[in-house]
Amino acid sequence: MHIILTATIVGAFIAPSLAFAVAKGEEISRLGSIIPQISANPLAYVALAGLLSIAIRIGPDFVSKRPWLQVVLAFAYVAVLLLTRTRIGVALAVLVILLAVVFGLRHRPLPSVLFLLASVPFALLILSYTSSVTEYFLRGQDDQSLETLTGRTVIWRVAFQSVSDNPIAGLGYYSGHRLGLTALPSAQLQSNLDNTWLELLVDVGIIGTLPVAIFAIIAVARSVQNAGSPESYRPFAALLVIFGVLTSFVNPTLQAPSMTLVLLLVSTLCLRDTLPASTSRLSSGGEV
Repeated sequence: MHIILTATIVGAFIAPSLAFAVAKGEEISRLGSIIPQISANPLAYVALAGLLSIAIRIGPDFVSKRPWLQVVLAFAYVAVLLLTRTRIGVALAVLVILLAVVFGLRHRPLPSVLFLLASVPFALLILSYTSSVTEYFLRGQDDQSLETLTGRTVIWRVAFQSVSDNPIAGLGYYSGHRLGLTALPSAQLQSNLDNTWLELLVDVGIIGTLPVAIFAIIAVARSVQNAGSPESYRPFAALLVIFGVLTSFVNPTLQAPSMTLVLLLVSTLCLRDTLPASTSRLSSGGEV
């Protein structure tokens, strides 16, 4: 994770034309990772994972035992998060980080208080440039694009109509992708429905969606239950699971082996009662 984010920052300096790609349907460039290739939205998830690992103090000893390096990386990861210009991702990241601080107040009160105090000047700086920040995250979009969540609600309406045709078994795997390619005027720009659950309903209907939903509910319930465990990797995993489930309503997560899905699977493994040996090293500062 730290390696991926560091490589992203290096790539942005070495090859900015490749790192800052223009997102689909937009004219504004957003930061992505070159190697491995990660687009802006899932990269925001990786940046959040990096911030949480620093806030909760897990990961390689090289980082966890050097406070000055943690500060440098924290600012760098915040920059990565903001440069992705992922509006929903940034909002959810703030929520998840606040949850991490609340958890830290119970178990590590001094570092959490110091984190809050250090965040105040940064928050005031952001508020002092409210208009510029708003314009930055608008990404040059008009009111219609904002109201439709960059076209999401338009394709979602078409998807709901398709679900009503066969709600039990769905229309077949990958139908959501084909629907995204044909249902909008900008057909060549839309390759999924940007909603995990709606795409599952279109593809495999209630029969296929229900087991996944039950799994997600159990995962969130266990993550909240295990977040109070003294092992540092459990709150880290819990917060990532919560963020992943929240973002699944506005982004795809299960349709491809993306970085988001990889982090979700790792988080789920970290929440198991019996952990693999490679995962259990996290509690003693092992590498993420």
